[in-house]
Amino acid sequence: MDALLLELLTDLKAAARLGHPEALETALDAVRALDDSDLPPTALVPLGRALELAPASVLRPLQTDPDPAVRALAAVGLAGHYLLGKNATPEDLLIPADDPNPEVRAALVKRLTHAEKGSQPATSSRLAPLVEAGLRAASPILQQTALLLLPFSDPQAGPLVEALLPFPTQTDKDLREALLTCLNTLAEGQHAQTVLTLLNAWAQQPDPPTWVITRTLSAGWAQDHSPSAL
Repeated sequence: MDALLLELLTDLKAAARLGHPEALETALDAVRALDDSDLPPTALVPLGRALELAPASVLRPLQTDPDPAVRALAAVGLAGHYLLGKNATPEDLLIPADDPNPEVRAALVKRLTHAEKGSQPATSSRLAPLVEAGLRAASPILQQTALLLLPFSDPQAGPLVEALLPFPTQTDKDLREALLTCLNTLAEGQHAQTVLTLLNAWAQQPDPPTWVITRTLSAGWAQDHSPSAL
């Protein structure tokens, strides 16, 4: 992290510790003033973790901020509260999970699924409500986020097959890409056989989703399951 971002991180931490909305707004104005080139997506999670020091009540209004970078930082901050079982709810996180800006959603997913220094990723019990609500939602964006979180929620094989069976019928390109990422992440973990069961079920359909099947089987994990994959 360069000097500018380190200074910004220090200011955000100080303002978050105070917990005063005006102090935080002053620090966030510095975020809003940055050009996109000065604030790479990789900086959003480290900066957002500074906001975990602020009360959730101060962070919630930031989820509708016009600046997507500020929304991303708020999403990370609220995710930190949620992981610690503080005053953030699944409903709080469904807002950034449905954000139209992909960088906001990516920051949220990364905070929930990857352990940062000094933190832990979400447990399956914390992720399950988000995944279940997202998969049932009418919003393709919210469904995308749920698919990216699903492999980290320690899913059961039976419910997993039932939950994912309808998704290849979707025509939304981003949703299909999220499904592909979900399937490959599952297969690379503990669920390769479940993924193969899903692919076989889709292959038996009158109009099989060839793109999803072939792209999934082109990943490296399939080499360890050659007979079934073939």
